[in-house]
Amino acid sequence: GDEAGPPGRLGLRKSPSRIPFLATRPMSMMKPMGENMLRVEPATSLLRFSFEQAGATNTGRFGKYTADVVFAADNLAARKIDVSIDVASLDTGDKERDDTLKTADLFHVAKFPKARFVSSKITLVGAGRYEAQGKLTIRNVTKDLKLPITFQTKDERGKQVGFLTGRVTLKRLDYGVGQGEW
Repeated sequence: GDEAGPPGRLGLRKSPSRIPFLATRPMSMMKPMGENMLRVEPATSLLRFSFEQAGATNTGRFGKYTADVVFAADNLAARKIDVSIDVASLDTGDKERDDTLKTADLFHVAKFPKARFVSSKITLVGAGRYEAQGKLTIRNVTKDLKLPITFQTKDERGKQVGFLTGRVTLKRLDYGVGQGEW
């Protein structure tokens, strides 16, 4: 199918033509870094993906990434998302599969160690729902991307915490993920 897995999970689906790779995250818990900037706290956040291989759905996560989010409540123009992923940190729970995903035929992490999404515009589409328009780069291929997201804040132990969730499905071949026999 073309779905990227459960809401709020980064989608990575390996099928003949689709791999929902950067669906972004539940950057679940973010701490304030100044008035409008939030930085993801990796210990309490998840960046997940799902993909199909031989007809079976598999899931995984990226263990290393950075994400800076500017989400000014009263200024849509100032909102920004910048996520950089260490692709070699992918973990599906199967070392052989992980090693295959890291090869030159797929993500080629030795040559292209990072994937990155940088928004250029974030628009409000409904209560707590937004669309982040920007550029996604995987394997040094950069394409426009529209990423549906939700964002909300809560007070946890006296601190404002942000919750960012999104999901998108990509055609992996558009980014060169799948060379040779893939």
